[in-house]
Amino acid sequence: MYSLLRVVDNDPCIAVLMAGLEHEPESVRKVIYGELSWIDSRIAARALVDGLKQDTALRHDLERILARTDAVTTVLVQEELLPFWDSDRDWASTLVRIMHEEYLRVPAELLELAPAELRRALGPLVT
Repeated sequence: MYSLLRVVDNDPCIAVLMAGLEHEPESVRKVIYGELSWIDSRIAARALVDGLKQDTALRHDLERILARTDAVTTVLVQEELLPFWDSDRDWASTLVRIMHEEYLRVPAELLELAPAELRRALGPLVT
């Protein structure tokens, strides 16, 4: 059922997918995250990033599907890396590692306000 919702690609369907994340078992959450990863919207991207942060049982699976949309990169940089670079270096370093492992390209304009150290950490990923 969840796989069918992705083809509709609208906010009510995203809401159904996200609601499934709250009550479905791990095997079904994995499918839901996979479907969300194909939807290029901030809402879907936020759900993936939150899953990466909170759904530790599926973290490895989530790492492999993050690069599917530009929205995920935007959320990772603007809502996680930039705010947490100074306050939670462990989380920020985890994100930088994942971004390098998955070769997540980062548009330079997303890093205009980033500290030089963060830009250096992302290195060749910045386009």
